[in-house]
Amino acid sequence: MPFGLKKYLPRRSLSKIAEIMEENYSVNFFRITYIFVLLNFQVICLEDASAQISPPPQPTSGPGGSTYLHQSVTKNKYGTGGTAFWIYEPNDPKPDSANFIVFNHGWGALNPACYGKWIEHLVRKGNVVVFPKWQFDLNTLPQFFTPNSAASIKTAVDTLSKGNHVIPRFYNTAYIGYSFGGVISSNLAILADSFGIPPPKALLVCNGGNGNTGGAELPGYSNMPDIKLLIIAGQNDVVVADTFGRMLFDSSVLVNPLFKNHLTTYFDGHGFPSIESTHNEPLSWDSAYYSWDFFDNNWVVNASYGVSKTDAVDFFCYWKLSDAITDCAFYGINCNYAFCNTDEQKFMGIWTDQQPIKELFVEAKTSCLQTGISKSPSDGQIIIFPNPNSGKFEIQFPEVYIQKIDIVNSLGKTVFQKYFPKGISKNISMELPELLPGIYYLKINPEEGLRVKKLFVSR
Repeated sequence: MPFGLKKYLPRRSLSKIAEIMEENYSVNFFRITYIFVLLNFQVICLEDASAQISPPPQPTSGPGGSTYLHQSVTKNKYGTGGTAFWIYEPNDPKPDSANFIVFNHGWGALNPACYGKWIEHLVRKGNVVVFPKWQFDLNTLPQFFTPNSAASIKTAVDTLSKGNHVIPRFYNTAYIGYSFGGVISSNLAILADSFGIPPPKALLVCNGGNGNTGGAELPGYSNMPDIKLLIIAGQNDVVVADTFGRMLFDSSVLVNPLFKNHLTTYFDGHGFPSIESTHNEPLSWDSAYYSWDFFDNNWVVNASYGVSKTDAVDFFCYWKLSDAITDCAFYGINCNYAFCNTDEQKFMGIWTDQQPIKELFVEAKTSCLQTGISKSPSDGQIIIFPNPNSGKFEIQFPEVYIQKIDIVNSLGKTVFQKYFPKGISKNISMELPELLPGIYYLKINPEEGLRVKKLFVSR
């Protein structure tokens, strides 16, 4: 491709040019050259205008950040056909137990590679992820989608109970669904007990819908249980739009309105590459998760490879919100990153010229004032350093008066406790070699209320 156009031009433009050239092969050579010169001039102008303005990388800490407890992922596929599934387990170090996440794919995009980097992120954060393949192929009928996913999950639960697997904490279960998988995850959240699968404490629906086909939806969603619920839609999603997401948001009346938000992502072309808001944004291709099985591939998977990218929309939206909603549902922390229209929830990162990326638009069914969620907890004043650590760390808390410190493990058991009867307002050095590798929660009780920080211990 002359002038390096392939790197910059939309695939549709390239395809159209190729089509014109093939159908009109005898067209005057100079006319073709002229077209490419004009296109190249536009690309150069675009590149010069925005090349110095780039989107941010993945943050190093917080929900969506790159602070990982585990360095690798164990990957295994089980079963065949429309009830096959993959199990992904954290490793290096391998934990005794981990929270449980079900990830339901979009229609046709049934190869885990389509979402590989997101799955990698979830697992290395300390979760067991099950990826049900609820389609045998593109001819599987919609009425089988939800039962197939449920059957895969049920078999996965049984599989994890045998052999040398990380023990899932099924009492801490979350469902994540993309596109048609958002419909299926919503169905399963309601029907979990009838299918005999772990019910979720949290549901994240990402660009959910069935393309207005009507297939696989339940008659209604008013009996959605009281769980933590986030629904994300893209401003420029022309595949499923926001029909299902809006209906789910309005009809799920049993869900506590404090913990139910509808969010919209927006296009931002301030820098290069631009921040998009299409149906494809949750895709995050990773070849390490690719399945070579013939029936795990089709034109949708191939197309997913072509449109997938990993950028600020992943880090500051889908990954951040999946971390935050599970933290909030499982441990009652980071709720300010998931709910209530807070700065932390809306924040989408900053371009390299320090202009903020267009933030998420958040809708709620009630005001969060006076709940304690709408305000970011002042834990920004409390720092654990280093974190991760080997059990030796310092707690820094300028301008905070501490009365008590608790350290709680991921099972909710208090493993360390210290009182300061007269209070203390200086940094504290801690050395706790007895702490095993894992995630802990530092509960700090200043005079004005409880604050919680995550503590990562590794060896």
